[in-house]
Amino acid sequence: MVRVVGSPAAEGWPTLEKAVAVANVLVRGLSQGRRTGCRPMLGTGRGFATDLRAVFLPWPLPAGFVGIRLTCAFALQAAPSKDLVAQLPVAHMSARERLALQVVEAAEAVGWALKCWPGLALALRELTGDIDPLCTANLTAAALLERAVSLADSGNPLTIPAVCGQLPLVRSGLVSLAARRAQLEARLPWANKKRLHKLNNWSVAIAGEGDAAARIMGQPDADEEEGLLDRRGASTGIPYPEWNVFAQRYREDHVRVIESRVGGDGARAVRVDPRVAVWFEQSIDRSWKHRLEDGSDVDFDSIVEACNDDLTGMGNPRHGARFYRERLRAARDTACALLIDRSGSLAQADNLHHEVACASALATAMDRARERYATFAFWSDTRHHVAVEVLRDFDDGAQMQIDLKRLAPRGYTRIGGALRHVTTRLRKQPVNRRILLVLGDAIPNDEGYEGQYAVADVAKAVEEAEQCGITIAFVAIGAPAVDPLADVLRGKFHRLSSVAELAPVLADLHARLAS
Repeated sequence: MVRVVGSPAAEGWPTLEKAVAVANVLVRGLSQGRRTGCRPMLGTGRGFATDLRAVFLPWPLPAGFVGIRLTCAFALQAAPSKDLVAQLPVAHMSARERLALQVVEAAEAVGWALKCWPGLALALRELTGDIDPLCTANLTAAALLERAVSLADSGNPLTIPAVCGQLPLVRSGLVSLAARRAQLEARLPWANKKRLHKLNNWSVAIAGEGDAAARIMGQPDADEEEGLLDRRGASTGIPYPEWNVFAQRYREDHVRVIESRVGGDGARAVRVDPRVAVWFEQSIDRSWKHRLEDGSDVDFDSIVEACNDDLTGMGNPRHGARFYRERLRAARDTACALLIDRSGSLAQADNLHHEVACASALATAMDRARERYATFAFWSDTRHHVAVEVLRDFDDGAQMQIDLKRLAPRGYTRIGGALRHVTTRLRKQPVNRRILLVLGDAIPNDEGYEGQYAVADVAKAVEEAEQCGITIAFVAIGAPAVDPLADVLRGKFHRLSSVAELAPVLADLHARLAS
């Protein structure tokens, strides 16, 4: 029998980072592998919840939720009944029906927790009050829904204890179909026709007349933006600011970045076309050492300097004839992060997978050079969900292993939030030189994030990275009608007309920045 106890560190958690680290251990153990970890939830409507992969930790913690009480909250979010709720049409239910569904699901969750973790019995009964535990064998989603509707029709008062949390935060259950359609169609300033362009149910940025309009459309309408989003008042993920160029100030905690790991059973090494790999085959762990007494090549610069010194009388005979050079192993005190845009606009010509292949080839070269490196991909769906996915982390021992089936293009391109998150990760690396390479189409777009507003935010994020000592460069693919980032980033920006040019440019760019 496994004995579950409350976290001994719970009462003394001084930071959110430490809280999530401790919670990660509890969640994985209590869920028996069904939940992968813990993420923070901030905002006025915060509460315990799950998206069936991670469990959300409300921060700051509600009063009294420390030790074994917190363990009870995590245990209820790990219950298999949560997976059944995700199959139900929650968006089409009334508020009372949803509350009734919470009550009947909580009864199943409490029953399951008592059966699996009897050590929590006293605390669970204290926290759940009038809820009668159930643990129905072979429970189905249809049976759960039938009981919820029956309870809602009974007219009895319904309450749900805080420890039971919220309904699962599965995307399809948050908004109705009509609201989702309005959210997709409401802001497409980059399209030149009033129709919905779809790719895997996501709208795709279309280059055309709308790009010019987006560039000058001005500050986004806050009422319009927020009217399309979920009004629960809670947000998940790590908060980051966003620069408001019109007000000349930051919008604090405006963007939420959710980091996850792209892996799974289908993860494998990325196959790289030999025509791509050849550009990265030159060893980067050696560099030319000049003015040597012996070597494999003549150092012509040293010869010219010696001749000039002799003619001007500035020569120093004690230095001797040091007219050779050699490629010697060099100390690589460098960390490099690659940030790949996987938004929907990268679907054309399989651009995304070619970017991943080039990143994998560069990663192989950096691995040979014993250079610290990491690879990330990002996409967004409004400011509330900027997804940053870890393909290969700095401390991973093996080369990049990913599941390409899970790396399909999707969503929008809110670049600023992703840049700030990867910059934060890169700053923590114990090296003297830090490099950030961004691959994508470099057209920022999202709901409420376009035109001058978006361009200024990206430029501000780049400025913040440089102030931290990070060298940043963009490699953009495609030929849009308007290229606003090229004007503001200038020397840090490289636009390629075709994805076929990416391998030689990326290899040369990294070699120059890292040498």
